[in-house]
Parts: sequence; C-alpha cells; structure tokens
Amino acid sequence: MKRSAAWLISRGMLPLALLVLPAASPRQAESWTLDNLDRIGGRPVTVESTPQVICWTGGKAIAFDGVDDRLVVKGRPLVGVTRFTIEALIRPEGGVTEQRFLHLAETNPQTGADVTHTETTHDTNNRIMFELRSSPAGFFIDGYLKSRAGDVALAVPAKIHPNGAWYVLSQTYDGAVYRTYVDGVLQGEVTTPFLPQGPGNVGIGSRLNKESYFKGAIARLRFSERALSPREFMKAPRKATDKACPR
Repeated sequence: MKRSAAWLISRGMLPLALLVLPAASPRQAESWTLDNLDRIGGRPVTVESTPQVICWTGGKAIAFDGVDDRLVVKGRPLVGVTRFTIEALIRPEGGVTEQRFLHLAETNPQTGADVTHTETTHDTNNRIMFELRSSPAGFFIDGYLKSRAGDVALAVPAKIHPNGAWYVLSQTYDGAVYRTYVDGVLQGEVTTPFLPQGPGNVGIGSRLNKESYFKGAIARLRFSERALSPREFMKAPRKATDKACPR
C-alpha cells in the first residue's frame, strides 16, 4: 500500500527536510545555476571571449571581465507571462558606468533579430533588462521593461551599494507595479502597463548586441512566473570568499 509522506515522516522513514519547498513552485520558477560554460538552465550556451568558472564559499559562479566576456543562452524564460520575478545572485566589481548584465529579448518574428536598431531608437524589440550603474563609490540598480504596452526605466541613483560583495538583485511585476530590490530592500517602484512577451534569447554579461559589459561574477538566476514577496527572495551570504576550484 502506498504511504503518504506525512506517514513516512511520523515513522522516521523520511526526513522532514524533504518536504521543505522552495519559495516558488517548480512549475512557476526556473532556476539557473551558473557553474559551467556548456549549458545553463538546461539550455545551450554560446560563450564569447573568456568568462571563467570560479569557486567561492557559496559554490561556483561565472566571472566576467567587463570588457568582452558574455554568454548567450538559447531560449528564454517568462514567455507569455503577465507577472514575474527575476532574481540575480551577483558580485559587482566596478567597471564601466552602464552595465546590462541580463537581457531577456523577444526575438523579432519577422527578422529573427534579438535587437533591432532604427534611426530613432536604440532597440525596438520587446525585452526585460537587468542593469546597474557603476562608479568608484559603488553601484545602483536599474531595470527596464519594454512590451507592446510601452516601456519604462526604473533607476535609483540615490541608493548606492559598495562593489565587491555578493547581493541578490530582484525585480518584480505584479500586474500593475514594477519594483526593484537589493537584498530584499525596495529600491524603486513605478506603476506601468505590461503585456506578455514572446520567445527569444538571453544575454548574460552584456546586452545581446555586445554593449554595456558587466564586470563581476554571477552565481545564480531565478525566474518566477509571479511577483514574489521580499521574504521569498533568494538570500545572499553575508560572509563569502573565493577559493580554489577542485581539480
């Protein structure tokens, strides 16, 4: 006879830890661990220049030099959704002022292009961007949405964070309000419309048109098909150091 998980736990036959679920259900979330250069989130990756897999006390991550390192992931999450959360466990390390470390593009169905320049605009494609602005004093978070409903940027220059530490940067859209967070602390919010986006590809470490390169390391990305609350976000380790990778 098939026994329930609760019955097995009561008899000491199944650890309680196995019933602890992640904040977002697997059917609503896609988690990418950046620990190799072959596949991320089960998707094939194109590597440009020499991003490096590094090891630290939190596991592994991919380091980007801020010059020409980047990854292009074939296929994107959050297709067709009206609400979402994107989280990134990252360590910014200075570099150029404008850094777009995550670019979720909707591929133009007529041309097959992920980025479309015109004389009047930088890019006409729908997209979700995760960005930061860096200076010697540190960085501030910046987000950008573009859909058939319009576009909006959400930068918060007054809220500066030191470079060189691990943070969880998050952005959410709950069907009406777009918000950004650093380590669960609200940075900015704006009311804006948003319509679902179609299939496309993902740039990690720069824009998909090879601009605005990120300097630092990225360990994990998580994409949820609902607006998580800050208490559900991933947590950044308070004490973290690099270490040698096992041979």
